[in-house]
Amino acid sequence: MFGSDPVCQLAEIVNKVLEKCGPQILEEKDDFGWIPLHYAAYAGNVEVVELFLKSNSSLAYITDEEGMSALHISSKSGKVGVRNTTEGMP
Repeated sequence: MFGSDPVCQLAEIVNKVLEKCGPQILEEKDDFGWIPLHYAAYAGNVEVVELFLKSNSSLAYITDEEGMSALHISSKSGKVGVRNTTEGMP
């Protein structure tokens, strides 16, 4: 069903969730004000961050309860690859 590469598997799962739930699921905040993009940025998962931003580039500007965007979160946690991805957003 899914490819053997774990990154590809995760991307395929994310795509299936987006198909089933719709892209608006990416804007849903949890109790900390985090959206899925914040978690992907914190984890340093560049592929999922790119996938989310391709679905909706405005997600890059959503902030959490402390006013931190995915760019802030990735920078604070030292995830340079994600930081470089989110810095290029229009």
